[in-house]
Amino acid sequence: MDDEASSFLVQAVGQDLRALAAAVDQLVNDFPGQPLDTERVKRYFGGRAEAKSFAVADAAFNGRRAVALEELRWALDGGTAPVLITSAFAGGARGLARFVSAPRGMREADLAREVGVPPWKLRTLREQSKSWSRDGLASALNAVARADADIKGRPTIPPTPSSAWCSPLRACASAADACATGRT
Repeated sequence: MDDEASSFLVQAVGQDLRALAAAVDQLVNDFPGQPLDTERVKRYFGGRAEAKSFAVADAAFNGRRAVALEELRWALDGGTAPVLITSAFAGGARGLARFVSAPRGMREADLAREVGVPPWKLRTLREQSKSWSRDGLASALNAVARADADIKGRPTIPPTPSSAWCSPLRACASAADACATGRT
């Protein structure tokens, strides 16, 4: 396995040795005698980082603050890029805001198109919207925008070599906290 592929595998699966060993075992058995390049690793494990990001955002939007912060720590420790986490928050906040502001009485398919989500996601948004005030949602949108700006280059604290994770952690935690506590 080349360096780039192994680095991507650690980022996708995390640093748990059992998980890494299982992932490598799966790749070796599915591609015996073949080089394990980044494309093969991405094909098998590319969606894991995104899934971790959505786990953080979903827990926060459902008001499970402690779970969201725990998932956040695991995601960042496992190598999930902070920008993926803020992106999941932004998508969740936009979807919820569009749902709340959509015209009433629309058919499900039309509502899904209006909100910009797949039809199955409407049930989740409907449940989430019951627990959010417009002010709380506005606060969450602002917190997510600030976190996203911090992650993309406007750090609130200058990172040092020993604490480079602090700024992403604080930015994402701030967004998670705002989303989990911005509910009614």
